Amino acid sequence: MHNGKKFGLVLIVLVLIGSGILFAQSEISGNVKLIGSTAPPKNWINEAKAEIGYTVKFPFLQGEGPLFSGNNIKVKGILGVTPISVSLTVEGVITPVAVLELSVGGALGT
Repeated sequence: MHNGKKFGLVLIVLVLIGSGILFAQSEISGNVKLIGSTAPPKNWINEAKAEIGYTVKFPFLQGEGPLFSGNNIKVKGILGVTPISVSLTVEGVITPVAVLELSVGGALGT
C-alpha cells in the first residue's frame, strides 16, 4: 500500500472510533407535530402544518466540578411542511461551562 492510502485508512478508522465513543454517551430524541387551525376558515382555506424534529445531545469538556459537570453540545433540526411551503431549521448549542451557552442557528424556507 502507498503511504497516502495507509494514512487515509488510519484516518477513517480513527474517525469511526472517535464517533463511536462520542455517540455512545449521547442522548437522541425525535418528535412529530401536526398543527392545525381551529378558527373558522378565511376564504374557505384552513391552515395545517407538520413538523418533524430530531435532537442529538452529547457530552463536551465534562469534568468533576460544578462548572463542568453538565457541559454538552446539542444539535437540533426541524423540518416543517405546510400545503404551500417547506422550512428547515438547524440549531447548535454549546455549553462549555455551566453558566454559558453559545448558540448558532439558521433557517431555510419557501
